[in-house]
Amino acid sequence: MKRLPIGIDNFRTIREENYLYVDKTDLIQELVGLEGTKFAFLSRPRRFGKSLLVSTLQELFEANKPLFEGLSITERWNWEISYPVIHLAFAGGVTDAASLELVARNALQINAERLGVTLPNSGLVEIDFQNLIAQVNKRYDQKVVILVDEYDKPLLDNIASSNVEAIRAKLAGFYSVIKQQSAMLRFVLLTGVSQFSKTSIFSQLNNLNNVTLDSPYGTLCGYTQKEVESYFAPHLTDVDKSQLKRWYNGYFWRDESVYNPYDILLFFTKNKEYEPYWYDSGTPSFLITLLQRRYYHIPELLRTSKSSSQLNSFDVDRLDLEALLFQTGYLTIAKVNREFTRALYTLDFPNQEVRTSFNQLVLQHYLSNNYQHDASTLLAVLRNGDLSALHTHLTATFASLAHDSYRNNTIAHYEGYYANIMFALFMSLPVLVSQEDSTNKGRIDLSAQLETADGRTNVYIFEFKVAATKPASSLALQQIKAKNYHQKYLSPTSCVHLVGITFSAEERNIIDFQTETLTQDAS
Repeated sequence: MKRLPIGIDNFRTIREENYLYVDKTDLIQELVGLEGTKFAFLSRPRRFGKSLLVSTLQELFEANKPLFEGLSITERWNWEISYPVIHLAFAGGVTDAASLELVARNALQINAERLGVTLPNSGLVEIDFQNLIAQVNKRYDQKVVILVDEYDKPLLDNIASSNVEAIRAKLAGFYSVIKQQSAMLRFVLLTGVSQFSKTSIFSQLNNLNNVTLDSPYGTLCGYTQKEVESYFAPHLTDVDKSQLKRWYNGYFWRDESVYNPYDILLFFTKNKEYEPYWYDSGTPSFLITLLQRRYYHIPELLRTSKSSSQLNSFDVDRLDLEALLFQTGYLTIAKVNREFTRALYTLDFPNQEVRTSFNQLVLQHYLSNNYQHDASTLLAVLRNGDLSALHTHLTATFASLAHDSYRNNTIAHYEGYYANIMFALFMSLPVLVSQEDSTNKGRIDLSAQLETADGRTNVYIFEFKVAATKPASSLALQQIKAKNYHQKYLSPTSCVHLVGITFSAEERNIIDFQTETLTQDAS
């Protein structure tokens, strides 16, 4: 059994030291051989195999055939031609334009030494980059390949900094060299999390072919279901495949959904325990900053339709949360509507790991720092149908609301504010949740379903109201019953709990909690 390449993104190391490699070279062949694709860009979230892809391309263009023995590209590639490769990867340490200049110049110098050319310091990193391309082209008498891994890292690391615009301008100038030196180049690939567009970085490099949502590159990074079942077959003997898929599959860019490689490798290494491995490896700081600065109605993120240009767009001065969450891997494409002149994409959480983890992040944002979300207790309460305990749990939750969050939120006095928290609370659990679920009589504010220990289904239907004082009667519960919201859920194996909740904007908590439980016999 081959070793699993945990944290190894170097193709040569994986092949020479007999680590498992999921063969993607058929797609790589299509990418580099596609007519007209000389300058390509691919966006994928962190830890999705972008660095391994770049490393593989470097070995391929350098014609290191022994590393590819047994792979699908072996008989399809011209190994007689070797191309010099400039491989750029920006590490950390960039805090302003000056430090970016130093980091970029160091990266160029490393490539110059590896490729055997001399690179004098001109004083401008853009000129140094031009000189490097020209010298390499001349020395090898061959067109040059440029591979840039995580091209946007300096910008993303400083997205909340006052230096972000100066860094953006420096990066734009640096990458503009690639277009200027086009005649000397064989192939260019930039990978990253986000595509900065319009007046941003790519305005200077506008000849890039963005293949992020193109077929067949949807599975270029990540593992398909077939690949998991084939390459990892020895590890799957005692694994519930449907549960594995529910937890870690679901990322979709085109053609077929994929697993996050980091999750799969860690799952098989860590005693096959279901944990949020990818999420715990580091939430981008700029995402947390954005959530802290702005207040969003989270359910709306799952109903908005976006075009491909909107999903691919990322501008420093106009951050779109849906696009940002899509590009960073917290949302993925759930539905494609092609009835319009251009495709429109509806987003959703890709899987159980991301759904629960992201909503826990939202709860931490809306609730005080000392609040600890007791998901296991809430889940047990819901399974047991203990409505009194549910009342107690929810009251304690809203008592922990962060004062600043409440004060600054423009929807604090409306149902949406409380619905937002309730939605995040239930979405952080492994239960089926629908927000504003449609019936023939209207929309349910929130519904949740989960299986009980005896195989039955507990269904919870919530209706929310906001009032200044406790109402004489529960208008929320009355609305559920008057519009028969419960009827679609009644069955011989279900127990439907109607929950009408009234919140007080002044007390910032529940002031009325009325329930009724129905079964099919009682309907």
